[in-house]
Amino acid sequence: MHRRETSREGKWSKGPLKIKKRAKDQPFQPVNLDRYIGNWIFLNITYDHFGNEIINRNPNQDLELDDEDTDEEVVSTSCVSSSLVPTMSTRKVSDCFSVNDIFYPSSLTIPFSINSPVQMLSSVEGNLFDYFVAAICPSCSFSYSQNPYLTLITPMSLEFAPLKSAVLAVSANQLRLLNNKRFEKEALYHKSMALSAVQGAIDAGKVDWGVIATVLMLCFYDISDGCNASWVTHLRGGLNLLDHISTSSTSSTYSMLQRFLRMYFVAHAIMSRTALEDDPIEQSYEWDEDDNLDEIDTSMGCSRALMLSIRETAVLASKISKIQQDRPLNHAEIATFSASCDTIERTIHGLRQTLPSCTNKPSELLQIAEVKRLCALLYLRERLGSIPNSTTTNNIPSTTLDAASIAYKSNLTANITCLLSTLPDSSTLLWPLFVLGNTQLDEEQRRFVSERLRSIEKVRNLGSVRQARLEVEEAWKRSDMGSDAKRYWGTRTGERPKLISLA
Repeated sequence: MHRRETSREGKWSKGPLKIKKRAKDQPFQPVNLDRYIGNWIFLNITYDHFGNEIINRNPNQDLELDDEDTDEEVVSTSCVSSSLVPTMSTRKVSDCFSVNDIFYPSSLTIPFSINSPVQMLSSVEGNLFDYFVAAICPSCSFSYSQNPYLTLITPMSLEFAPLKSAVLAVSANQLRLLNNKRFEKEALYHKSMALSAVQGAIDAGKVDWGVIATVLMLCFYDISDGCNASWVTHLRGGLNLLDHISTSSTSSTYSMLQRFLRMYFVAHAIMSRTALEDDPIEQSYEWDEDDNLDEIDTSMGCSRALMLSIRETAVLASKISKIQQDRPLNHAEIATFSASCDTIERTIHGLRQTLPSCTNKPSELLQIAEVKRLCALLYLRERLGSIPNSTTTNNIPSTTLDAASIAYKSNLTANITCLLSTLPDSSTLLWPLFVLGNTQLDEEQRRFVSERLRSIEKVRNLGSVRQARLEVEEAWKRSDMGSDAKRYWGTRTGERPKLISLA
């Protein structure tokens, strides 16, 4: 017979627990643990409470105390005996915002220990941080394990206050774009804090990886907000700072961060320049030496090699456009530019973009990369197709060449449209749709482009998508009105063309 001790709080027994089936008329009553979140609690248990009868029992068998122990609490067998056990606060993004606030459905939960820096955030800041992790980050990459916004930016923001401010500003602004005005002040406040910190670090000559990552997120903010001129300022500043710090810091610890930062800034610089007829900055960009140029980047949806070919096309087209503004091309220029065009086109045809080691949507990522490759060919033909090919067209009538070029572009357009029609709405499709929208399309094709741009815009209401759609629709108006003596490519707003983020 076991001795029992009784207190006002309940019973305690030295004897082992016994298994007994629960009566059907006694439904399980869960205990509300909300008041224990973030606090230390005592669990008065010993090893004897978890004897072989319980540890080795059938998992499908109900656990019940004997009649004398019915007032005791049933404690999980995974608990540690005679120890202080901190409870884990598990914030769930669905607990912080209504369904209408979340544009990206996710079951992601984020556990925080008591000593986690996240626990130091205020309630509003914690909710915004959760929103960034659970809603924004997953939409920025095709890989869970290689998502740089989750694996690099998020943990770094907990250690670097300016980056944290930029992250919170991005979340608050995204909610504002989705017509949730509750965090409008937080968006402006945290952006101001991040800007001040970056400017202070630059003035003091103390630029580090945290500063450059903060500039990236400020660029991210301005692209999503309205894609105004400030995003280009952050882009150029980020590239300059990255080149500066890369020469003075070679630590392998930050190699992954450095690759991501360079990919972000260079990719956005390359793709934005394709929106212009004349590129005043004919700058070439380079990747890191150890980068796999053929591997598809999970954030950009294409390979570095493809982006280099796109950049070469834009630079060549800009040179030709500037010359033709004053005079026609001479024979030597035609031969030189035609050879360069053929080289770029052969390179794009021969590209074999490969999947990265970890991606959660391999077939979709491959399809997007192929769409962008085909669009690179269409972009090349639209920008450089008017150059005569001096090596193969000497004896071919120009009308025959024009018909062949039209048929080639029509085939490219049909293939691109077919691939795009099976892909879900995503901002990574912005550049293909922009290129497609600036070519000669029939009414059905125009309707397809317009509907896809509007559908993508509804997902997150990004400023870059909105600006791209408006520019495409403006190009259609100019074409229909026949107002251009010479059709030009892309955006042209007054004297200063507007750069749009198309990455």
